[in-house]
Amino acid sequence: MEEPEKLERIIEARMKLKARFEQQMQATPSLADDQPKGSGPPNRHGMPTIPIGQTKTVKWPVLDLGYHPNIPQERWRLTIDGAVDHPVVLTWKDFMTLPQTKDTSDFHCVTTWSKLDMHWKGVSLIDLAALVQP
Repeated sequence: MEEPEKLERIIEARMKLKARFEQQMQATPSLADDQPKGSGPPNRHGMPTIPIGQTKTVKWPVLDLGYHPNIPQERWRLTIDGAVDHPVVLTWKDFMTLPQTKDTSDFHCVTTWSKLDMHWKGVSLIDLAALVQP
């Protein structure tokens, strides 16, 4: 194959790929969109409160297997190890002495429901990561 023909085929293939990408981006919400997709008033990030395909709920859907293990606080452990500089095993008492963070945020579940303005309190992942140094 001649070089100009090869170059032409490469350009054509890339243009087709670009067209497919642009088509997919039309259906994907993004902060870069001129008009973000979704519904409801803007959230703190400027995006619609309800993403495409989500439904607002006022209840807290419980999705579990129906089995709740009974683990006494004395036996409870959180182990963080692996690719960290300082592996740690925390007891419940250790865990509860870590800084507690309060947050209000929206929860968007992969099962297509959204619960807005959820109030959360607990240990943040940032604080756990700082403890173990990934």
